[in-house]
Amino acid sequence: MSINSLPELTKALKKEEIVKLLKTYFKEENLKTVEENVDKPWGAYFKFDEKDLEKFTHLFFGPIDVAKFFNQKLKYDPKILLVEPGKKLSWQYHHRRSELWTVLQADVAIDLAKNDKQSKQAPKYQKGDIIKIPVLQRHRLIGLNNWGLVAEIWLHSNKDKPSDENDIVRVDDDFGRK
Repeated sequence: MSINSLPELTKALKKEEIVKLLKTYFKEENLKTVEENVDKPWGAYFKFDEKDLEKFTHLFFGPIDVAKFFNQKLKYDPKILLVEPGKKLSWQYHHRRSELWTVLQADVAIDLAKNDKQSKQAPKYQKGDIIKIPVLQRHRLIGLNNWGLVAEIWLHSNKDKPSDENDIVRVDDDFGRK
């Protein structure tokens, strides 16, 4: 299987249906989910076992060496983000991780900046686009007309204190989260 065998995620599908389709796909690809949150106000995420990093990278990023891409050898966490049409993740940044993203379903925009000022019109990205997000860079994933799907890899910048979901500095959030 490959990225091309991912189920097509149209606006007509409900989140529960998509979650079921994705779980089936992950199982078929022998990707072990170690954490998931399907109750996010913007969609859902699935985190995978670091032991599956090579398989995850091959499936979703193609033939790249993640360690060389980041120029370091630290802990990595592979993850899938599902973003609902018309919803946005927080305008955010992180202190203890960089991120590498690839667009799996092409109905997303991604806002990136070095400061707290957001774009008036975030650029759209296409299936297969790869985006590197350094530590402290502001970023926001935005769902457009259909469900969006992004694979991401966290590169922890501090091996003694790896990043986690608490390493999110929210500059702006549509759901009132701090």
